Amino acid sequence: MAFFNVRIRQHKDDTGQATVEFALLLPLFVACIGVLIATTMLALSSLRLADTARTAARVASTSNDPQDAVRTLTTKTGVDSRVTLDDQRQFLTVYLTQRIRLPLIGVPIPVVRITSHITVMYEGVPMLLG
Repeated sequence: MAFFNVRIRQHKDDTGQATVEFALLLPLFVACIGVLIATTMLALSSLRLADTARTAARVASTSNDPQDAVRTLTTKTGVDSRVTLDDQRQFLTVYLTQRIRLPLIGVPIPVVRITSHITVMYEGVPMLLG
């Protein structure tokens, strides 16, 4: 019977260990979930910006004023845009930049800037003479 009492005392000394382990690991788990959400948000925004750049380049490649066409397309999205044509007016490059604030509460991470660019062949509308 004395052996049984010793086991009970040893078991009583371990009470609260699970609570302490949970209290120590919970902030780490929450931080990992926050980083996962921020990374996913950043990846999706980057994919969305690349798709917007492709669409803007497609629209601008057949426009007389490519800069105005891209600006019209990106006005409501909060994306900064720049369009360049090469010297021979053969290739058009669209540069897009977007600023994203990551949703990490209490962490002093500045606004992240993502960029995307694409180059396409310029097929401007031919001017009709006379």
